[in-house]
Order: sequence, then C-alpha cells, then structure tokens
Amino acid sequence: MLGVASNPLPVTLTNSGGATLDFTRAIISTSFSQTNTCPPKLAPGAQCTGNIIFTPHNINTINGAITLYDNTFTSPQILPLTGVGTVVTLLPSSLDFGSQPVGTSSQPQMLTFTNHGPLPVTIYSGQFTGRNPGAFAVTNGTCGMTVLPGQSCTANIVFAPHITGPNTATLDVNDNGGGSPQTVTLSGNGT
Repeated sequence: MLGVASNPLPVTLTNSGGATLDFTRAIISTSFSQTNTCPPKLAPGAQCTGNIIFTPHNINTINGAITLYDNTFTSPQILPLTGVGTVVTLLPSSLDFGSQPVGTSSQPQMLTFTNHGPLPVTIYSGQFTGRNPGAFAVTNGTCGMTVLPGQSCTANIVFAPHITGPNTATLDVNDNGGGSPQTVTLSGNGT
C-alpha cells in the first residue's frame, strides 16, 4: 500500500576475499530503506546482514537499487530492488469452496475490493484464468466500473464444477489502482 512499510527482507553481505573490506558509503533509491549490522570494516570471511524495507510513494512497479562503495576492484556492489505500489486491496486472497457435487452450485463467497487511495479507481475487467476457469462464476455484487476514494465494493463467487476432482482457477481483476491485476486463487473439489 502507498505509504505503508513492507516487512523487512534480509540481505547478507559476505567478504569472500583475503583482505579487509572497507565500506566508504551506501546509497539506496527512494521508496526503499535499510538497516544493517555491518561495521565500517568487514574482516575476510566475515558476514553482516542488512534489512531492506519498501515504502512505495507511487503506484505500480518501482525499481531501485542499493549501491555499496568499498575498497574492492569491483566497487560499487549493486543490488537491484523492485516493489509494487498500490492503493487497492482485493480480499480475501484465496477462496476454498470445499467439496461440491458436479452440476450444482455452491453457496456464494464474498470478495471485497477496497480503494484506499485519494482518487477514484477504475475497474477495467475481471476474468477467470487457470486450469478450470469455467467452474467459477460471479453471481452478483456491488462493483461497478468506479470505486470512489475510501470506498469498497463486493462480488460474490460461486463454484459450479463440471468435473470431479480438484478444480482450480484464478480471478484476475484489472484496474488502475497499481499492481494490477489483483488476483484471488480459487479452489474446490468436484464430487
């Protein structure tokens, strides 16, 4: 989500050389931050750990890097970073319909699409993809083409298997809220 810090992802730096590694500076791209246990000098064979945090300020894919300057011939060391900023959520991220007789429809399960941003979000389309897309359907809901700032809409999904055994699909919702498509994994067992 825009302005929300991600969980930290660890990065380990190892001095695999035979001389002490002297760090002179580190530069990290906007929308990313780091904390680390690295001393200014790292002995041969020693390791230290850093944690990278992503806090997006724009929607969609944000590319960056952390650049470490040191006393090696290969300086600087560059670690590419990527994250996706969004203002929308589609929850829950998965629906399990359990067992359902072939040729019948399950009770609906509800999905909620929420616009957490300051501008309206347009929903362009929604489609089922994957192994058994025809086994799932949207029956009704409140989602139109536009979701206003701070508002939510809902969609009810049913499972109507045509074959026995495991049925799986993905619902892809395409929108302009960042990180599109929003996806929900769907599963059920035809009996």
